[in-house]
Amino acid sequence: MDAMKPNQTSIEVSELKALANRLFETLEQAGIDRIPVTQNRYWTVFVSEAFGSAEPPEPTMSDVLDDLADLRSEVMQEDPETTLVAWHAFEHLSGLMKFVARADLDGNLTSVLAKTSEPRP
Repeated sequence: MDAMKPNQTSIEVSELKALANRLFETLEQAGIDRIPVTQNRYWTVFVSEAFGSAEPPEPTMSDVLDDLADLRSEVMQEDPETTLVAWHAFEHLSGLMKFVARADLDGNLTSVLAKTSEPRP
């Protein structure tokens, strides 16, 4: 996969998926199968306000456990007449990805990675 090109005007979904998969594979190979929730509330801005607005966005408080519950509900829904609202599901997913990043910053992943001598099979 190439680095960002100066005139790039799109991002391939397959590349995003491959990069995300690689990140999670790295965690799993290090023996990380759970991330402790030490702080579930966080500040965020809605995606509708994050891009293209001249006005500063209004931060709002979110919760990673709510994000997980809502994402599960939206992605795993069994009602064929209900349409997945992609922007909303990705909004919850982004909160969860920030949670993983924060866990690493807090040492909740690094300490496990440091204790792991060999990757799991």
